[in-house]
Amino acid sequence: MRSLFRFSSSLLLFLLYSSFVLCQSTPHDFHFDSSGQTTVPLSEQSIIEVTINGKGPYKLFFDTGAAVNVLNPEVIAQLGLTLGGDQADLWGVGGKVEAKPYRADEVRIGNLTLTGQTFYSIPIPLPNTGIVGAVGYELISRLIIKADNERHRITFYDPARFVYNGAGQKLELLPDGRGLGVHGSFGKIPADFVLDTGGTTNIGITINRWFAQRYHLPHRLFHYYYHGVFSGGAGGDAPAATLARIKSLCLGAACVPRIVGEYFDGGDKSQFAGTLGNEFLRRFTFTIDWQHRAIFIEKTSHWDKPVLYNQTGLLLSPDEIGIALVVLAVYPRSPASKAHIKVGDRILSIDNRPPNYNWYRDDPDFFQSAGTVVSLTVQHNNTTQQIKLKLKDIL
Repeated sequence: MRSLFRFSSSLLLFLLYSSFVLCQSTPHDFHFDSSGQTTVPLSEQSIIEVTINGKGPYKLFFDTGAAVNVLNPEVIAQLGLTLGGDQADLWGVGGKVEAKPYRADEVRIGNLTLTGQTFYSIPIPLPNTGIVGAVGYELISRLIIKADNERHRITFYDPARFVYNGAGQKLELLPDGRGLGVHGSFGKIPADFVLDTGGTTNIGITINRWFAQRYHLPHRLFHYYYHGVFSGGAGGDAPAATLARIKSLCLGAACVPRIVGEYFDGGDKSQFAGTLGNEFLRRFTFTIDWQHRAIFIEKTSHWDKPVLYNQTGLLLSPDEIGIALVVLAVYPRSPASKAHIKVGDRILSIDNRPPNYNWYRDDPDFFQSAGTVVSLTVQHNNTTQQIKLKLKDIL
C-alpha cells in the first residue's frame, strides 16, 4: 500500500464505479428525530463514526468519491450481514475490484437512521487504524450534507426541511453518474473536476493524462517534479504519475496557491480533467444538495495555509512489525539522495527516537523548516549508520 504523503501510509482513493445500472430515483429509507437533522464529529481525514445493526461504532470514510458503501470483509463477517445480490465489478483507483453486496438492516449516524443499506465487501488497506469502510453517494443522494471543515463536524439534513442560508458560493454539480463534478480552473485553464474527500493525503489533485497532454503539463507546473507511483487504494496501486506543485487551483472564484498535485500516466477514460482530494477540499466548508445539483463552498480560516510536503525526499512504508520505516523510493536532487540513502534501507530512528508514523502523514520531523538538520539511524543490508539530512523544500 502506498501513501500520498510519503508513499506508504495513507491514501485511500475510493473512487468506485459500478458496472451495474445506477438507480436515478431517491429512496426515502431514512428518518431523523423531530429536529430533522443530526451533527457528528468529522476528522481532518474525513472520518465519521457509525453503528451498524446496533454494533460499533465503526470508523468510516465520508468519501464523496465512493459510488457505493464499502465495508471490510472481516466486519461483514463479524456483523453476520446477509448476501444481498450478485457479485459486481467495481473500479477503484488501482483497477477493477470484484465485490459482493451485503445488506445491513440499520445504519445509525447520530440520530439519523437508515434502513436496508447495501455494503460491498472490499478490503480497506489501512491496518491498525480502526478504519473499516466508506460511505458516500448513498448518503449524498438521500440527504443534504454540510461538511464543516472549520469546526470539524458534519451535519446531515432532511431535504424536505432544509433551506440554505449561508454565504457560500454556489456551484453547479455536473452530470457524472454517482460522482460530484464541478467547474473549476487549473491556473488560467478552464477545467472540470471530480470531488473526492476519500483522497486523504497531502496531494490535492490528481490530473488525467489527456488533460496533461493537451496543455503540455508538467511544464506549466511549479519548478521541480518527480515521476513514480504515489497513490493506491481499492484495487491496488494507481498508475505511475508525475508529482509537482501547481501554481493555482480554483473552484469557482476560490483559488488555492501551490497545491501539490500529480498527473497520471493513465486516466484517459474520464471526461474530467482530474480529481480534487481532501487536501484541497478540507480548506472549505461545503454543503452538498444533490437533488438540486448544487454545492455551496465557503472558505475556512485555513483555506490558503501552505501545503507541507516531506522535505527529506523519501517515500516510506512501515515494516511488517511496525518498528522501522522501509525506503520505497528516493527523489533525485533531494537531501536523501545526496546522503546516498537507497531503496530498501530501513529507518530505525529519527533524532534518537522511534519513527512517529501514522497512516496519513510522515514523521513530523520531516516537515520542519528548510535548513533544519535531522539525524537518522539507517540500516543498509547488515550495517547500521548515522546519517544527517539537511531538510530542503523539494517541491
